[in-house]
Amino acid sequence: MEKTKSKKNTFLIVLKWIVYVLIILLIVISLWLMIDRISGYNFSFFGLRSSVISSDSMSEVNVRHEYKDYLLDNEERLYKNDLIFTYDAKSIEDLEVFDIVTYLNSDNTLICHRIVQIDVDANKIWTQGDANNARDGVIEFEDIKGVYIGKISGIGAASLYLQSPYGLFGISIAFLFIFGAAIILEIDKNKKEAQKENVNDIEENNETQEDASINNNEEQSSVPSDNNKEVNNNEK
Repeated sequence: MEKTKSKKNTFLIVLKWIVYVLIILLIVISLWLMIDRISGYNFSFFGLRSSVISSDSMSEVNVRHEYKDYLLDNEERLYKNDLIFTYDAKSIEDLEVFDIVTYLNSDNTLICHRIVQIDVDANKIWTQGDANNARDGVIEFEDIKGVYIGKISGIGAASLYLQSPYGLFGISIAFLFIFGAAIILEIDKNKKEAQKENVNDIEENNETQEDASINNNEEQSSVPSDNNKEVNNNEK
């Protein structure tokens, strides 16, 4: 029974820490996204950047897409609210046709589409959403913010919410709660340690008194009483 209870407690502790790690990771990614957006998408972490897909332009292949057959057979889809990760390309030579890239358009909006043509000599790039039936306007390499390397499906919505005023308020409350809980736990821990020390001191005092009492009793039993002396003298 105790073994089963111990396993259950261990499982709950591990589960609790997994939840904590996931929450902290989501908060960190949300702050990362927010800082990148505020900086004009010029902030990366060791060359890595994260973004959230905000439309369905990469969720399917348009029947009029010039590379429809290839895309259907070889390329993955990106869906609204997917959290994607990109790396910084060093030069236009690092790019290839069919790479998914993020770039800033003329409205200073971050777009995530696929490269369909590259002119290295002219430093020009053409992109198109898989679900769109026409190419985007031509862009230059300097507009490219990242090259797609992977995604986490569906969690972008939560990340975007955490960047909203309500989300930031919730993060602040969560940090205050965690900080307050940590202080309370530390106070409780110190209190328990003090109580334990008091109990130990009391037990030590009791043991000392018991030892002293035993020693006194032994000393008294080893000394002949006056009555015994008189009896011995009378016998003589």
